[in-house]
Amino acid sequence: MDLAIIAGGKGTRFSKFSKKPKVLSKFGKKNLVDLYFKIFKENQIKKIFFFLGHNAQIIERYIEKKNVNCKVFTEKRALGTAGCLVNKNFNPKGDLLVIMGDIATNFNVKKFYDYHKKKNSDITLFVHPNDHPLDSDIVNLDEDSRVIKFYSKNRKKLFYSDNLATAGIYLIKANILKLLKKNIKQDISKDLIVTSLKRKKRVFGYKSFDYVKDMGTKKRYFQVLRDLKTKKFDFKFKKKNHKAIFLDRDGVLNREKKNYKYSNPLDLYPGVIRSLKKINKSNYLSIVITNQPAIAKGFVTKEFVIKSHKILQTFLGNKNVYLNDIFFCPHHPHKGFKGENKKYKIVCNCRKPKIGLLLKAKKQYDIDFKKSFFIGNSEADYKAAIKSNIKPYIINNKILSDKIGQKRSFSSLHQVIKYLIK
Repeated sequence: MDLAIIAGGKGTRFSKFSKKPKVLSKFGKKNLVDLYFKIFKENQIKKIFFFLGHNAQIIERYIEKKNVNCKVFTEKRALGTAGCLVNKNFNPKGDLLVIMGDIATNFNVKKFYDYHKKKNSDITLFVHPNDHPLDSDIVNLDEDSRVIKFYSKNRKKLFYSDNLATAGIYLIKANILKLLKKNIKQDISKDLIVTSLKRKKRVFGYKSFDYVKDMGTKKRYFQVLRDLKTKKFDFKFKKKNHKAIFLDRDGVLNREKKNYKYSNPLDLYPGVIRSLKKINKSNYLSIVITNQPAIAKGFVTKEFVIKSHKILQTFLGNKNVYLNDIFFCPHHPHKGFKGENKKYKIVCNCRKPKIGLLLKAKKQYDIDFKKSFFIGNSEADYKAAIKSNIKPYIINNKILSDKIGQKRSFSSLHQVIKYLIK
């Protein structure tokens, strides 16, 4: 695997508040070039390539001072994030890790690469939910995390998604670069990814919450500097010690329908947006674990629930907050409902109080249950948390709160989040 750093942009927005190129601007005690060298040295990367344009000489002089196995390509004219990779002197073998030169990151390269190999992917996109989806490239994934739709940040049409934004980090099979044309300005997102999808290539999304943030604007740059002083930029990501706040959906985030058919996830309680924003700013993941038996009972289809969650995630993203993920169980064990879907009328291991969904989330995101919380409103939520060794908090259910001996009674998500996160 080789590493390519694309830093050929003019940095028009960045130059308004910094005289240095983005890759050489202050990043803690060092800069982004030093960060990329660190990634190079700590992982099984054979060589690092820099693709430069504006301010190339300044950056190249800095690179030359470092004793690192790298090569610099300087554009005579701007060819874009993908066009620059079409160079007769650039012939990567195997897989190419590509990082945009304005990305401050601390991610598990090995885990990303293992995922790429496991999926036998032609292109793997590092994706994550973010709080500014309106100016981000967004993807929709299927249940196998394969990219089924790509939405450019310059989009005009309304759409719904899980608010999974591309993070400016990609793993690309070298032979996929043959899809690009010579001496034409091309973009990784608009051209290489879109063309690959049209050609039915294997394009996957790698969902992660490892730290990735672009520093292309003044606001985001200073946010990165603040993050460096906290645990959000945590170099201990290789340890399985991530924390999560697990959330039931109906009765916690949104009002629960009394007839138990299907509750509208957009019917949010007051204070939910503020609560999610507080979680997003903390070191906790926000993950929904919900039973949706309306699917098995035939009230709604699984596709309807998936779409409703996309609508929810889109709505939250437009409010500058996000959920890291939503896991739902479509099953129900009891038969006898008119129009029921027999496919989902089974005894499963994911319907709370069973803990299948919690274990799935733990494996995917390397979560330490002992450092996590579960906020629910039912006995099933409480039992699932106890079985998983997760600290439970029951809200909107004083009878259950008293029964389990909960010291404080909470009537809303806002109350308990305010209590948990100071």
